[in-house]
Amino acid sequence: MYLPTRASQGRARLRAAVLCGPSDATPHRERRGGIPAVSTEQQGTAMEMKTDVDAAYARAIEQAARVVAGIKPEQLAKSTPCREWNTRELLNHLVGSNLMMAAVGSGKSMGEGMSGTDTVAAMGDQVGDDPVGAYASASASALEAFRAPGALEKLWKLPFGEMPGAVALNVHLMETLAHTWDLAKCTDQLDKLDPALADAAEPIARGIVQPEFRNEKGDPFGAEVTVPASAAGYDRFVAFLGRTP
Repeated sequence: MYLPTRASQGRARLRAAVLCGPSDATPHRERRGGIPAVSTEQQGTAMEMKTDVDAAYARAIEQAARVVAGIKPEQLAKSTPCREWNTRELLNHLVGSNLMMAAVGSGKSMGEGMSGTDTVAAMGDQVGDDPVGAYASASASALEAFRAPGALEKLWKLPFGEMPGAVALNVHLMETLAHTWDLAKCTDQLDKLDPALADAAEPIARGIVQPEFRNEKGDPFGAEVTVPASAAGYDRFVAFLGRTP
């Protein structure tokens, strides 16, 4: 399978497109002039971690839908572990990122040389007055794109870089699970999370997130938060991403 070189990716950046911007941790690393391109070696690592669309990704979507459905109107203004966003804004990012994946998977251009976060922000409000319906529709479109014949083998031209569909799936699975935890954390729904999904996502995250992706701003990741080896799966997963469980 063809994996694009650093040059052919045009300095693709795995920035806040992968997850939210600043996390709630206080990292100690200094910013290093932006996030470098996702190397062929790093993509190869992500490719080795085969994600089953229906066994893992579809379950992640179902889990997210349960959490979104449990958010009360009065909770939409609450702060989240993604410091820049309240609950409604994080919901909008999650819906928009699904729409972005669906569009790119179907061959549409979402621009280039931008972070996923900036691309989604430029899409404006996607939640409206029906967060549950907005997420259901957007995630169904993304799932359809990843289920399409050849979707995991072809190259996906995302705004922040070009990568095989199998890598895009792992990136989006990681994002979906992380943001579902964010929403569950700030709306008291952690009991709705499936620990098996966190166990599947942690090695994917460790294959994607490199030390140079971490900085003081937490954009896209802060420093790893230390948790005991015996910590629950979601605690280990989000701590690796720079969140405080």
